[in-house]
Amino acid sequence: MKKKILIVDDTPENIDFLVGILKDRYKLVAARDGSRALKLANSNNPPDLILLDIVMPGMNGMEVFHMLKRSEQTCNIPVIFITGVSEEEHSNAEIVGRVDFIRKPFHAQNILKRVEINLELSRYLTPV
Repeated sequence: MKKKILIVDDTPENIDFLVGILKDRYKLVAARDGSRALKLANSNNPPDLILLDIVMPGMNGMEVFHMLKRSEQTCNIPVIFITGVSEEEHSNAEIVGRVDFIRKPFHAQNILKRVEINLELSRYLTPV
């Protein structure tokens, strides 16, 4: 059974690019804002991993991340932050215990490898 990934990005082109890379290996759902992402993550069929853009209008990725980690249903879902900000600007992402970080522009092999590694690691970190 394919693992489910939630892609959260306000830019349709980024979602399309990520879908193109991941669609053959994973079941994908997408959200263009934080509110929709939280609804999908808290559904009866939550994702196994979330690719989350940090910089979005309205509810940004850090706010979404904090809400995910406060919910019993979603606190163990691994999150990979995706963003175009520089190393210095994402230091807050390091502090809050993010699982991983992918910087734009995207590189297909890097994305595939990080998704695979984080899904594998989550098997050992998630309570049974």
